[in-house]
Amino acid sequence: MNDPNSLLKLLVVSTVLVLSVFLYDKLDEDNQATIIGTAMSFGVLGLFFYALHKGFDRSNDIFKNPSNNYTEEISSFAWLWVLIFGGFYFLFKGAIRHFFLYLFFSLLTVGLAWLIYPFFARDIIRNHYRRQGWIEVEQE
Repeated sequence: MNDPNSLLKLLVVSTVLVLSVFLYDKLDEDNQATIIGTAMSFGVLGLFFYALHKGFDRSNDIFKNPSNNYTEEISSFAWLWVLIFGGFYFLFKGAIRHFFLYLFFSLLTVGLAWLIYPFFARDIIRNHYRRQGWIEVEQE
C-alpha cells in the first residue's frame, strides 16, 4: 500500500462510502435512495475515468518465472478485463485466492464489488506474481 495511486484510489472509494452513509441519515426516505445512488455513481464514474487515464499512461508489466523463464504480461487495462469478466480474470491469471475473495465480496455487497474491485486488479496481479517469486522484467 505504499503506492500513492493505490492510496488515492482507496481514499476516493472510502470518501464516497462515508459521504453516502452520512447523507443517508440526514435525508427523508424518498430522497435517500436517490442521493446514495447518485453519490456512488459519481464515485465509481470518477474511478473509471481515473483508471482509464492511468491505463493510457503506463505500458504493460512483464513478469518472468525464474525457474523456467516463462513470461507473463499484465495489461494496463486489467481493470477493464475485471469489469467485463469479473473474478474469472483472477482465476485466469492464477490468483485463485482473489477469485474467491471477489466472489465473497460480490455476494456480500450485492454486486457493488463488481464496480470497485477492478480498480485494484493490476496491483493485485502484480503482488500475486511477486509473492510467487516472479521477477519483474525491465522494459526498454
